[in-house]
Amino acid sequence: MVLPEIPTDWNIAVNLELQRLLLSLLLSFLLGMVISFIYKKTNRGFSYESSFAYTLVLITIIITSIMVTIGSNVALSLGLIGSLSIIRFRTAIKNSIDMAFLFWTIAIGLASGAQNYQVAVITTITLGVIILLLNKWKIFFRANSDYIAIIQSAPKQNVEQFTNIFRKNAIDWRVNSSVSNSDGLEITYSIQPRKKIEMTEVIQELNKLQTVKNVSLLTPETNLFI
Repeated sequence: MVLPEIPTDWNIAVNLELQRLLLSLLLSFLLGMVISFIYKKTNRGFSYESSFAYTLVLITIIITSIMVTIGSNVALSLGLIGSLSIIRFRTAIKNSIDMAFLFWTIAIGLASGAQNYQVAVITTITLGVIILLLNKWKIFFRANSDYIAIIQSAPKQNVEQFTNIFRKNAIDWRVNSSVSNSDGLEITYSIQPRKKIEMTEVIQELNKLQTVKNVSLLTPETNLFI
């Protein structure tokens, strides 16, 4: 029995598609690494996780694979959208900039998978330069940041001692919460210096008060909401 020969044109088409797939995956990997590096370099919060930077690279490659699989198949794309709609993510995005980087990787994955290589490369370079410049120039960062001060003291503490220290150091304050029980008093302040000062000196000054047990200072980047 003689097996039918596979047409040469079909072999050429398969090899060409395989080359395009490998090129798309390689490009998405390289661009995903660039995005992950920029995320690591510009991240200012304590919420930075190396696993998220690792995930950015994987998402870029995965989206590229999905786009290559779908191609121009409309029915398959609608089915994919339906299956993705039931997926629930239980890991909260702690920082809004993380969401922007996530959408960035998705966009690059879509462009790479659709073989719009110029769009993927130009978009990555443009956004990368913009993010690095904004981070370097600190255009949207305030010189005097807000802080959360948590002061734990004895039950019968004169809180005016705290506010006097704030006032002396030109710090605006607002009481967020106050809890008093037999163990002591805990007051949470929102504070904002009106000028550039060393907050460690303010903490040391508060700790020098005899009835103060502990002073904690949190920045907005800690992503703790009180």
